[in-house]
Amino acid sequence: MRIISPAEAIPIWLPFWFLYHRNWSTPDFTEGLEYLRRNPALFDRRHLLSDHNGKQVWHIQLPPEYGGRNVVYKSCSTPKSGRYWFQLSQAAREHRNYQLLYRLGIPAARILAIGESRRLFNLKSFFIVTEFIPGARDGRDFMCGGNLREDTARRRQFWERNMPYLAQIHRRGFLHKAFHPRNILWRENAAGEMEIFWIDMARGRFRLPSQMKPGIAFDLYTLLKDLQLLPEEGEELLNCYLKHNPECGFTLPELFGAMRNFRRRSSDPTLRNAFGNGQ
Repeated sequence: MRIISPAEAIPIWLPFWFLYHRNWSTPDFTEGLEYLRRNPALFDRRHLLSDHNGKQVWHIQLPPEYGGRNVVYKSCSTPKSGRYWFQLSQAAREHRNYQLLYRLGIPAARILAIGESRRLFNLKSFFIVTEFIPGARDGRDFMCGGNLREDTARRRQFWERNMPYLAQIHRRGFLHKAFHPRNILWRENAAGEMEIFWIDMARGRFRLPSQMKPGIAFDLYTLLKDLQLLPEEGEELLNCYLKHNPECGFTLPELFGAMRNFRRRSSDPTLRNAFGNGQ
């Protein structure tokens, strides 16, 4: 299978003129994007889903004459000055990374539009619009304190569904780098089967083969740190991953050892205990 390179997959190039403003949308969302951009009153507290670290996320229902879609609009207007002078914005990177998921058949939110504004090379703002996934919840349900933390069967099904997808992107030389339960949506279909959807892919990166092993361990570490599973279940999760990616360069004890090397372990006794059986 030929993987599209980042340069080929991205619709926004960074031109060398000083003032520009770029938008892109799917052909069936052109009018919907124009409606969103012409109506700033839509972005009020009633529709706000989250506001964290300078990023706001809204859930907006478009009127029927503009397609009637439910969309999620994520924007950031205060990125660090100079950081993105010759780099893709987070919205552009996220679009690029979603293209990989689509090509691999990994279920993910559908991107409808992205955009960014720059002045003197400085990135001033960016946005990304995705289609709202009805009935979906995020994986924080299975974390400590979550609504379904004690539902062992669903919790297990949650990570079992995700391990083949994670192994698949790793085999292609791609690291997630933010594999938190909050970035994984799930819902049950009419047959009672769990469906998974990945969101928030801006941090993902292609890496050289020599850089993959630490990144693989970190992606798994991130999920285990958040889920805080008992040692037996954590070991089952890692064995499930190794089953789908046997050529990753790790045995189970080596994978445990790589996770112990992360500096965060000293402040996380729960995770230390979870890795205690890896010998």
